Amino acid sequence: MLFSRIAERDRLNLDYSFKKACEVIAQLTVESWKRTVEYKGTLPLDVYSIAHAHSSGSVDPLYIKLRITASGKVRVESFHRDR
Repeated sequence: MLFSRIAERDRLNLDYSFKKACEVIAQLTVESWKRTVEYKGTLPLDVYSIAHAHSSGSVDPLYIKLRITASGKVRVESFHRDR
């Protein structure tokens, strides 16, 4: 899994390790999917919204945007609290 520069910054600001972020992304379901976004000249992105519950009981409402690269890898374009 690859993180864009901005998604990496936001992941770190949320204090999520790479492993933890990958675990959250692995929990995404069809119900988490909100829409597909297409920008001119790029591959489409899928937008997800998920409420991630921490073991402490706190919950982070997360906005995650994913893209499958031409080589078939998952690239995280957004990983931040839902606004």
